[in-house]
Amino acid sequence: MTRAAEKLHISQPSVSQAIRELEEHYGTRLFERLGKKLFLTAAGEELLQYAIILLGFEMNLFRVLDIGSQSFSVMIFTLLTAFMTAWGVGRLLHLDRNTTTLIGAGTGI
Repeated sequence: MTRAAEKLHISQPSVSQAIRELEEHYGTRLFERLGKKLFLTAAGEELLQYAIILLGFEMNLFRVLDIGSQSFSVMIFTLLTAFMTAWGVGRLLHLDRNTTTLIGAGTGI
C-alpha cells in the first residue's frame, strides 16, 4: 500500500480507504493480503480487466472529440488475437509511432 501511495502521490490511508470503498461498492473482496503483500482476488482481476477496457473507451472518446474521424477503435477478445490485430492494423494503416495502442484482456462485455 505504501508503494502504491507513493506512486499515486497520495497518503497510504487514502489508498486503503479507496480500496475499502471499492470493496464495499462491489460487495466483494478485491485484494488478498499475504504478509505485507497484496494480491488481487479473482474478482479483483476481473474488475481490473473491465477498468482497462473502460479506460480504453475513455481514451478513445477523447481522441474522437479531439481529432474527429481520424480516430477509430477495434474491440478484440483474446490476448493473442489482440497482439496480432494491433500489429496488423498498425501495418495495414501505416500508423505512426505516436499512435497509442491499449490492449485489455478480459471475458468481454
